[in-house]
Amino acid sequence: MGGTKQYEEIPFIDDLFPVRILWNFRLGQDAVLREDSVVTWHEQLEILYILEGKIQIDCGYRRYICDKGDIVIVNPCEEHVVGYHSGNPSYHCIMIDPKFYAGGLLDRCGLQYMLPINGQQMKFNNLIRGNGKVSDILQELIAECEERRYAFEVAVKGNLLRLLAELFRSEMSGLQGDEKVIADKANYELVAPVFPYIAEHYAQKITLKDLAAACCVNVSHLCRVFKKLTGKTVMEYLNEYRLSKAQMLLVTTDLGLCEIAAQAGYTDMGYMMRRFKAAYGISPGRFRHLAGEGKEE
Repeated sequence: MGGTKQYEEIPFIDDLFPVRILWNFRLGQDAVLREDSVVTWHEQLEILYILEGKIQIDCGYRRYICDKGDIVIVNPCEEHVVGYHSGNPSYHCIMIDPKFYAGGLLDRCGLQYMLPINGQQMKFNNLIRGNGKVSDILQELIAECEERRYAFEVAVKGNLLRLLAELFRSEMSGLQGDEKVIADKANYELVAPVFPYIAEHYAQKITLKDLAAACCVNVSHLCRVFKKLTGKTVMEYLNEYRLSKAQMLLVTTDLGLCEIAAQAGYTDMGYMMRRFKAAYGISPGRFRHLAGEGKEE
């Protein structure tokens, strides 16, 4: 791919449900790939489901000719460009933000599977052809998004996790070596006490010394291993956890922001509001309003 490389920002209509489908997108003959075609990348997982015709897609340094019924996976941050090949091609394009399936919280699923995908340590095969299980699950997911019946959001998330599980089982193109897996497991066991400690004490003051003591290691070693394993600092994780609790309180209670901040472990309401806006792109008040509208539908 010799064209200009460009970051693509993917907007979502609903930040609380960051899944977007471009339905029945058609390519004309003017979309034939050229040497100067713009190559894009983004953090989202992208899935193409080919409905008819043939498309050509470059992912990294690989080129695929995709036919009706094929599924294309564009891994997070993978450079790619889609073009016309033949016939009258059309496809569904599904964009899924990592926060929808990774949830922002660290558990064994996140550490062992989601973080390596988002961090490009593991990759799915780009072209999926003849995999009946993956195709069936994807079509269920698409149908839920199209019909939008009550609780379709729950069904979509469930189908997506099923889809990812099947991709991990049958469509992996890049796996960590055995030594890396063993090292990661040992590191996870070392930092594992952090998670229940935060879950129990998040509303109180928590220091790095407290967490290091829970893991029976010194602070510098804990910080180094935790960052290597998760891609974020211990305090970043603590803040994410507290914000998730603030989210829950905003949706499930009528408490004021000052009380919510206190119950989530923040001594400064203004600081909590700034961190919330930085993390989710909207204020706590706006989040509560949107969540309330969702309940009324």
